[in-house]
Amino acid sequence: MPVYTNTSIIFMLSGLLNCTWILTWHYEYFIASLAVMFTYLISLIILYRRMKNSNPGLLDIAPFSINLGWISVATIVNVAYVLKEYGWDGFDLSGEIWTAIMLVVGTGLAIIFKFNLSLFGHTMRLEFVIRRLQRALPTWHMGWLLSSLLHHVSR
Repeated sequence: MPVYTNTSIIFMLSGLLNCTWILTWHYEYFIASLAVMFTYLISLIILYRRMKNSNPGLLDIAPFSINLGWISVATIVNVAYVLKEYGWDGFDLSGEIWTAIMLVVGTGLAIIFKFNLSLFGHTMRLEFVIRRLQRALPTWHMGWLLSSLLHHVSR
C-alpha cells in the first residue's frame, strides 16, 4: 500500500525522535529536549504531508493528525517551561500576559495547519485547551474570542 511504503522511513524516524524527546525531558536535559522536540515536530509534518499525498483512509491518517496536534501544543508549553526554568523574566510581563501571547501563537499555528495541511481536528484540540484555561481564568475574556475563532475555522 502506497501510504505505508511512502512513509516508512520517516515514520521510524518520528518514533525514534518521540522516544528521545521523552527521555531527554524526563532526565531534565531541557535544551536538548527542545531540539529533539522541534525535529520531531518537523518529522511529523513531513510524515503527515506524505500520508496526505498517498490518499489515506481516515483511520490511517487520524492517529498522526492527533499526534501532530498534541506535539504542536506540547512544544509551545515546553518552550515556555524551559524559558521559566532558566530564569527568563519575560520582559517583565506577567504570566497571564505570556499565557495570552502563547495562546495567540497557538491559535495562529492551528489556523495555518488547518489551511496548509488540512489537519484533521487540530483546531478542536487547541480550542479545548483554550476553554479549559478560560475556566481557570474567568476574567480572561480573550479566551472566548480565540475559542470562537477556532470553532469557526474548524468547520
